[in-house]
Amino acid sequence: MALDKITTNIIEDDAITAAKIVSGAVVADIANDSIDSQHYVAASIDNEHLADDAVGTAELANDVTISTSGAITTTGINTSASLVLTPGSAPATTEGAIYYDSTTKVVKVYNSAYWSPLSAKASGGIITSYSGYMVHTFLTSGIFISDFSGTVDYLVVGGGGGGGAGYGGGAGAGGFRTATSFSIAATGFTVTVGAGGASNSSGSDSVFSTITANGGGAGGSGQADNGTANGNASGGGGAGGAGGGNLISNGGAGGTYGSAGGRGGSFAHGDSGGGGGGAGGAGGDASNTSGASGGLGGLGTVNTYSGISVTYAGGGNGKGRTTATPSGGELGGGGNGGGATGGNGSVNTGGGAGGGSSTGGIGGSGIVIIRYAI
Repeated sequence: MALDKITTNIIEDDAITAAKIVSGAVVADIANDSIDSQHYVAASIDNEHLADDAVGTAELANDVTISTSGAITTTGINTSASLVLTPGSAPATTEGAIYYDSTTKVVKVYNSAYWSPLSAKASGGIITSYSGYMVHTFLTSGIFISDFSGTVDYLVVGGGGGGGAGYGGGAGAGGFRTATSFSIAATGFTVTVGAGGASNSSGSDSVFSTITANGGGAGGSGQADNGTANGNASGGGGAGGAGGGNLISNGGAGGTYGSAGGRGGSFAHGDSGGGGGGAGGAGGDASNTSGASGGLGGLGTVNTYSGISVTYAGGGNGKGRTTATPSGGELGGGGNGGGATGGNGSVNTGGGAGGGSSTGGIGGSGIVIIRYAI
C-alpha cells in the first residue's frame, strides 16, 4: 500500500501500539510536513506506543515543539526565542548559577565568590550595581580590565597613618581623591590599595591609573616631638597631630588632599597629643590644661559611589589624660585616642589611627572604587 493512500480514516485512536512501531522502524520514510494537524488524531500515538529510536533526529521536520520539565542537558549550538529567569532573591550560591535580580534589574551569575552582573563592561574587584551604575570595589590591590573606552567615576583613598606613642598625637587620614568623567582606554590598570601605617609610621599610597592618593602622616610621639607631615608635598593626605611634650608642639602640615594635624599640649598642662588631619578638616588642638583630653581627629568626607553613603578619611584622635569625645573624624574611620594602645583606623576607610600612652594604633587601609553608567 502506498504511503499517500493512508488517510485519517485508517489510523484511529491507539491503532498503533508499542508492538507495531519497533526501534528504528521509521527512519527516512516521513518527509517534512507529510503528517500535519489534519492527519493526526489526538492521542493516537502516545509515549507508551513509541519505542526507543523509533523516530530519528533526522526525520523530525522544522517547527517541532518539545515540552519538558526538570533539568535539560544539551550539546552543540542551541537557539531559543527567549529565556526568562524568575525574578526574586538570589538562589543557592552554586558556581555558574544565574538569576534575575528584580531589585537592581540586572541578570547576575555566581562566580564562586559573589554575584557578578552579566552586564559588566569590565572586570576586577567586587562587582555590584545600583541605579544605572556598575561598580568595581577594590578592598585589596588588583587589576581593573576595561572592555571599553569611555569615562568612569573614581574614588581613591590612601592608607591612614599610624598613631603616635607616649601620649602621642592622632594620625592623619589617607589622601581622599574623587572625580567624575575620568577618561580611560580599553586596557588593564593596576590598582593599588594602600595599607595603614603602624605606630609612628605613615600610611601607604593608593593608586588607580594616573591618580595617586597618598598615605596619611603618622601622629607625633610625646615629649615635644612634632607631628609627622606626609612626605609627598605635591599630593599629600592628612597630617599627624603633634605629641604632648615639654613645650606646645605643632602638628604636621596637610597635603593637597588632606588637612593639617593639631597641636600637642605641654607636659606641665596634661601632656596630650593633637588630633590628626582628615579629608574634611584639620585635627583639633589638645587642650593645654591640667588633665587635658587629646585633640579630636579632623572630619572625614562622605562619598556614595558604592551605592550607599560612607564617610571616609577621618583623622585619628590624640591621646589625652582623659578620653576624647568621639569626633567627626571617627565617623570617617579615624581611631580614638586609646589607653596604652591607640585605637585603630577602620579598614578600607583610610582613617588615621589614634595616639596611645605606650603605642599608637594602626591606620585604616585605603580603598579604590570605580563606577560607570550601564
